[in-house]
Formats: sequence, structure tokens, C-alpha cells
Amino acid sequence: TKCSLIFIINKQITWTEILVYRISLINCSLTDECCAALASALSSKFLRLTFLNLSANYLGDSGVKLLSSGLENPNCKLEALCLQRCNLTKESCTVLASALSSSSSTLKRLDLSKNELQDSGVKLLSTGLENPHCKLEKLELKRCNLTEESCDVLASALSSNSSNLKELDLSNNELLDLGVKLLYHYTLTAYTLNTHLIYCCVYAFVKISNPVIELSLVYNKPGDSGVKELSNLLYDGQCKLEQLE
Repeated sequence: TKCSLIFIINKQITWTEILVYRISLINCSLTDECCAALASALSSKFLRLTFLNLSANYLGDSGVKLLSSGLENPNCKLEALCLQRCNLTKESCTVLASALSSSSSTLKRLDLSKNELQDSGVKLLSTGLENPHCKLEKLELKRCNLTEESCDVLASALSSNSSNLKELDLSNNELLDLGVKLLYHYTLTAYTLNTHLIYCCVYAFVKISNPVIELSLVYNKPGDSGVKELSNLLYDGQCKLEQLE
């Protein structure tokens, strides 16, 4: 039923402008067949879609591959794409990296949370993040089975002069303190990280020359000593933290 709706829209856009800015099709039992229809719609110069949420659908890597033809089309105006829990693997990261590298890419937010991307997937995705054409400002990779290896790769991408990334969510991954330490040289507006001890986090994000203003340490084990160290640094004149979880 949902696919039929998209195909109807496709037929209509040949003669009228569709003023649709946001579409959410969360948990609608969609498959890769729907992605082909959506790609066609995104490629139309008559559609002004800027936000698309396909989370909790069994799209798979084949679905993302079909969708990418629309993402790379010059007529595509999409700025936010949410693909949480869509049964994606590292293969999707290759396709998305290509889309982010497109000279016509307009994507500013990408949510790939709750997919089994692993470190190898992030490594593939980073080729797009480092591309000068990439306009991504917010990347969400919650619960993607990542380790400190992903932090090393992301640190390299963030060091690129062309990087526009301002927000990075890596919560519910086994990054450990080592992973956080790899990231600390690179400043983002907001970090949401999952680490086991607090002292590296504190050093990394409160003491750097251009510190973050939002920091989440939810689901960590800092202990009383870690919290005491954090509180001392909050009094530091260099601390610009505005939001702490």
C-alpha cells in the first residue's frame, strides 16, 4: 500500500509541483521496492522534500543502493535522512559515502543508528565525510557496534579542512577511553559518547582550546572520583560547557 502511494505521487509530479517538505514512514513494513519509487520521486524537479524518515523498515543494503540514485540526482533537495534500524551493513556505507561525495549533495543530517555497521562500515563512510562536496553537519551512529577503531577513522575525517560536521552521536558503542582520546583534538558543537571512565572525557572536551558546549556521559561509570574531577574542571575559566548529561 505504501509503495502504491509513492508511485501515484511519481505520476503526479510530471505536471504539478508537490509542496511536501517532510515525510515519515516509520515502521511501515517497507522494502527495497519502495526505495526505487522514492528515488524516482527525489529525482524530480517538482518535489521539494527536505526530510525523509524511513526508520524501522526492512530496507537492507539493496534498498539504500536503490535510494542512492535519487540522493545523487541534482534535483534532490533532501537535507535530512533517517535510516535507524533498517537492517543495514557496511555495504550501505559505501553507497552513502558516494552520495555524500556528490557535487549536488544537500544532506546535512544522516542517522544510521541501530544498524550493524561496525568499524569497517564507518571506515567506508569516512571517504564521503572527507570529500570537499560533503555538507553533512550531523551524524548519528548510536548502537552500531563500534569500537575505538571508528574513533580513529572519524578523527581523521574531522581533521579534514573540508569537514562541516558539527554534531556527532556515538552513544551506546564500546568506544572506551582510548576512542574518546583519539577524538579529543577535533572540536564539535555536541558530542554524545559512551565511555567507561570519565577522566579522558573531561580532559578531551573541557580543556581543549575550543571546547564543546554540550556533553553527554549517560550510561558510563565515572564513580565518585570521576565526578569530583569533572566538578573541578567545571570551575575552570576555559570551560564553556552549557549542557551536561
